[in-house]
Amino acid sequence: MLNMKKGLAIVLAAATAFTFAPVASLSSAVSAYAGTDFRQAQNVALTVDDVFTYDVNVTNVKDGTTFTVINSAPAVVRVDLDGTNDGSNVANAAGKPQTNGKSFSVKALAKGTAKVTIKYHESNGAELTKEINFTVSDKKDTPNWKIDSNPINEFGYKADGTTDGHTLKAGDADNNGTFTFTKLTTSNPDVVAVKATVESTNNEWKLTFKKAGTAKLTASVTGTASGKSGDYTITVNVIPNGSTFKIGDTEITTADAAPNVTAGSVNIKKTIYLTAAHSSENIGATLVNPQVKGEKISYTAYKADSNTDVTLADPADKTSEITVSDDGTVTATANALNATEGYYFVKAGVDDDADGNLDKIGWVRVITTRDAKAFSTLKVSIEGKDYEKSASYDAVGGIKDSTDTEVAVNLSTKDKTTVPFTVTSSNNYEVKSNDTSTVDVVNGALVAKRTGVAAITISTKSDVTHYGAVTITLKANVTNQMLNAKVVAADSAVALNKVTKSKKLAASVVTTPALAKQPTLSYRFVSKNSDGTYAAATPVDFTLKDGVVTYTTTNEASTIVEISAPATNDYTAPAPAYVTVTGTQKQQPTKLSVSTKSLNLEEGASDAIAATGTALSFKSSDEKVATVDATGKVTGVKEGVAVITVSDAGNDEFAAGSADVTVYVTAKAVKPAKVTGVKVSNKKGAKVSVSWTSQDKNINYRVYKKVGNGKWIAKNVTSNKATLSVKKGAKVTVKVKAFVKGTDGKTVWGPKATQAKAFKTDKK
Repeated sequence: MLNMKKGLAIVLAAATAFTFAPVASLSSAVSAYAGTDFRQAQNVALTVDDVFTYDVNVTNVKDGTTFTVINSAPAVVRVDLDGTNDGSNVANAAGKPQTNGKSFSVKALAKGTAKVTIKYHESNGAELTKEINFTVSDKKDTPNWKIDSNPINEFGYKADGTTDGHTLKAGDADNNGTFTFTKLTTSNPDVVAVKATVESTNNEWKLTFKKAGTAKLTASVTGTASGKSGDYTITVNVIPNGSTFKIGDTEITTADAAPNVTAGSVNIKKTIYLTAAHSSENIGATLVNPQVKGEKISYTAYKADSNTDVTLADPADKTSEITVSDDGTVTATANALNATEGYYFVKAGVDDDADGNLDKIGWVRVITTRDAKAFSTLKVSIEGKDYEKSASYDAVGGIKDSTDTEVAVNLSTKDKTTVPFTVTSSNNYEVKSNDTSTVDVVNGALVAKRTGVAAITISTKSDVTHYGAVTITLKANVTNQMLNAKVVAADSAVALNKVTKSKKLAASVVTTPALAKQPTLSYRFVSKNSDGTYAAATPVDFTLKDGVVTYTTTNEASTIVEISAPATNDYTAPAPAYVTVTGTQKQQPTKLSVSTKSLNLEEGASDAIAATGTALSFKSSDEKVATVDATGKVTGVKEGVAVITVSDAGNDEFAAGSADVTVYVTAKAVKPAKVTGVKVSNKKGAKVSVSWTSQDKNINYRVYKKVGNGKWIAKNVTSNKATLSVKKGAKVTVKVKAFVKGTDGKTVWGPKATQAKAFKTDKK
């Protein structure tokens, strides 16, 4: 087997992964590892007689520290602390010390699993532990595979997309046999594509790593001497080609140099302002698609001499006056929050290839002070739009005013004499017109005085709580023409078909005051651009003449007609109107519209169904309950429910349709008569029975009782009898009224006279 002490080395945090799984093991090759990353447990697969070498060389350790190396299974692997692999200084389950900077070797002795644990102390005294889990397989003669002439990379390959950009070759295994490809297939060609090459030994294939994911490569090989023929499988893990590192919305793609104003190299991606009341803020850095295990954003804080001299002498300017947590939160300490401003930088970076160097670096400016101070902000809202500006920091933290916003406003001495506006500002502001005789400002509005041009400036005033100044300028042009003229079309959309092929597009110019005489309108076909503008068009399915648009084909088609008018001395060119025109040979949806959803009728009463369409007809589902005539008038016949079907026969242009209207017919209300025949009798259990002469079946009754001189208590019943609870021996007065609910929901009572009877209950 191949002795891996012969120089096969990979950095622990390598950027890619390549793992093996049977049909059979593709290789027993094992790499030596540089011990620079103790953050994760490492899993290592060995074959009997393989040797694994580990270099113990870790920074940030306590002076004079030694490492304790523990071997959980000496029968499975042998750990030689002196790196000689001769068994002279072997770690066991009790553990043995090893010096930083030295190497130790692990030899696979027998099939099984073992754990090698390495313990050491950082300079701050904290103990860290590194575990390496070994899985040892039986010794086999298998091919020694290589990609791009190197041992198989443990972590994988970046999805660089280069066509046939990588080479997979089969070599011998410890000179015990020669292996040759006969076939190589991929389970996922979208992730890893394979292609054969023509060579004398036919043992080379080309690979393309196309996108992130996994794919299994199954190789069929033949062998000579002791080389074993058979099928072998490789599981390939392809990771994204490069991580994405951002600070806020800015992607960092290079390792920017430290800021240096003097040299003109600033490289500031963001500025953070911290105060005693707001002493922490997150930088907002993100890392997507990390390229190596454990890749993360690192942060280092520096202090600058002043706001203008930001040259850094790395690492001499490192500071603890501001701190940065692992999640990118910057916090100012009490030393940083002085009465005067302090100036700092945070270096945010990532190491894409685990070589110990930051490959992408972005710089963040941090300014601290005890008392909070905000930037001046200004917003002007006019004619439905908002214009906002604020002062800000420049690249090195200086205050940058905002004075570059100019808004065009048109006014007229005839129809647009006033334009209101509102101002929202962080601090006090002032509004000035450079020509009040042309445009004045009155009660928050621009007022046109005469034709001409005036500039109205709206500016914040400086104060002790805000940085910088902001100015927004309204450039007002005043004309004597009416500005609000517009063309208004009678229809915004017109549908043409095989029946109605033409239509006159009616429109007019609308102004205030109204025009005494309408101008001649112009019509043209147009199409709408992606930016909202219109361009002339020539549709093949329509013609347009004197405002009449005609559908000329049998295609399903649409177009837009622009209707415009010229400017005159009285008004500027009015805004055009746009009409969408469609043409179809299909029937249009039914014109049937029924606004009546249901009807409630009393026997003998009538009501009409409200419906429109091309040719309507009506039919009742039960004429014994309700009838309907040709006009949609419905009459209730007797109590029950019927459905009136409204049908529209349609025509060549419109499809037929139907709708149902439910009709509820109630019996005609019978006015109750005076209640007669009231009887009251004792009933066991301090109760009395009350009965009376029954009336119509639709009549309800209300029974009143009064015990002694107490209050009347009422109870509604539907039959001609009731049971009432009373006190024993008490005098009970009972009366009964009849009532019925009308179709309008109101209660109709019987004659005012009621039948009443006083009765004394049995004392027993």
